[in-house]
Amino acid sequence: MKLKRILNQKLFQNVAMREKWVKEKINEITQGSVILDVGAGGQPYREDCAHLVYKSQDFSMLKDRDLAEGGYGRLDYVSDICHIPEKDACFDAILCTEVLEHVPEPVLALREMGRLLKSGGVLILTAPLGSFLHQAPYHYFGGYTRYFYERFLKEAGFVDIKIDQNGGFFRYFAQECQRAHIILFHHGGFKSLRRWALFPVEVVSGIVLVLLMPIICSLLDRLIETPDITIGYHVRAVKC
Repeated sequence: MKLKRILNQKLFQNVAMREKWVKEKINEITQGSVILDVGAGGQPYREDCAHLVYKSQDFSMLKDRDLAEGGYGRLDYVSDICHIPEKDACFDAILCTEVLEHVPEPVLALREMGRLLKSGGVLILTAPLGSFLHQAPYHYFGGYTRYFYERFLKEAGFVDIKIDQNGGFFRYFAQECQRAHIILFHHGGFKSLRRWALFPVEVVSGIVLVLLMPIICSLLDRLIETPDITIGYHVRAVKC
């Protein structure tokens, strides 16, 4: 799991940008506040919440063997995301990262988060706009637009809704170039052929798709704005 996170940070810049944004928002929360990590899974932000009282929720608890192999961390609440067994207005902050696409009823989930937050409490939320199938069969939606957040967060009792774009078209394109290299040489594609014969091609592909394209696309992304094309949105909202 540590190796995967290092690769994500070094290669997949959109993941690194998301993690940077989330950590910044967590650090802004007052020390000693109670935060609930909804859909926490492996709890990648637990250490970043060391100054807070950290609580976690997900819909299932894996066995000890799975925990030891890098699965879910131990959870404080094992429940449906739309029915978390806790009283109203008991959390100062809620964290929900890359979860909503796996929720059958995302609007109800937002309402539940609104119910659990104290007045003035902060919601830190990320989800993709365009996403390939992952964590099947628990993947129900391709992604969410800024209009989804604006409408349904307001209906759930949130104000001061700030929505940041995680890169534009060119960063998205760079990510898919890197994904293409992985598919070709590590997940099928040419994997079944003789690796020694393909090694020069793999090296060239790695240089162009994995290294050069992200650099070029990063520069283009700064020069050319594409507000309607992004890997996903980062959302911070306050419960009224």
